[in-house]
Amino acid sequence: HAGHLLDLGPLDLARLDDYARGRESLRPADRENRKTYEADHNARLIAEILRSFREGRGEFVQRLEEFDEEFIQRKALHLRLNREMRVLDFAYFIAEHDDHHLARITELICER
Repeated sequence: HAGHLLDLGPLDLARLDDYARGRESLRPADRENRKTYEADHNARLIAEILRSFREGRGEFVQRLEEFDEEFIQRKALHLRLNREMRVLDFAYFIAEHDDHHLARITELICER
């Protein structure tokens, strides 16, 4: 779960670039999650993965904080969902996805 979130960080930042460039649609994700499967995250310490994830999300949040209200309202099509999303909607979508995986990580830690 944590490695998956870490692997998606660059895509999330790139999608902010899509909004900045005024693209009509957001670049697609790798639906097969190849990067996550090939990364062998289970061989890494969870603390290291989470630290890297926090750093990446920090960059994402910092970029969001730099945008003005007009930018936050920009829209682009999320291809998998076939739904137009404002930057604000996209940020919420990312937060919900993160929350889902972080909740599962917490459950797994508590099961130990």
